[in-house]
Amino acid sequence: MNKNKAVIFFITFLMAVQISASGTLHWKSISMLNTSASLQKKKVLYFSADWCKWCRKLEKEVFADSEVSKFLNDNFQLYHADIDKEVFVEINNSFKSISELAKIFGVNSYPTIVFLDGENNSLGELQGYYDKENLLKALKFVKGIKPE
Repeated sequence: MNKNKAVIFFITFLMAVQISASGTLHWKSISMLNTSASLQKKKVLYFSADWCKWCRKLEKEVFADSEVSKFLNDNFQLYHADIDKEVFVEINNSFKSISELAKIFGVNSYPTIVFLDGENNSLGELQGYYDKENLLKALKFVKGIKPE
C-alpha cells in the first residue's frame, strides 16, 4: 500500500513540475540588453512595476499560458525591466537607469511591451493589458507571420 502511495505521489509530482514548466518564460537580465549574442532575433522588452495590478494579471494569466510562453521563448529574446528596481543598462555607449530607458522608448504606463530589432531599434510597443488571443496576434505580426 505504501509503495502505491509513493508511486502516485511521484507521478503527481512529475505532472505538477511539467505543468509549471510549460508556462515559464526565459527572461534575460535587462543589464544584458546591449550584449545580446544574436542580432537576428527580435527582442521583447517588458516594462512592469511591482505595484501594477495589470502587470500581475498579464504575468499570471497570459505570460503563464503555455502557447504564449512557447511562442515568446521560441521567437524572441526576452528582457524584463522592473521600473521599481535600480538597475543600469548600457545603451548607445552610456549607462541608463530603468526609468531613463523607459523614457527613451516612450513608456509612460504599465505594463508596456516594447519590440526591438537586433540593434535595439524600436519596432513599436503595446501599452496596457492584452489577453492571450490579442497578444498572440500582435506577437505574430511583429514576427512577420501573416494572420490566418
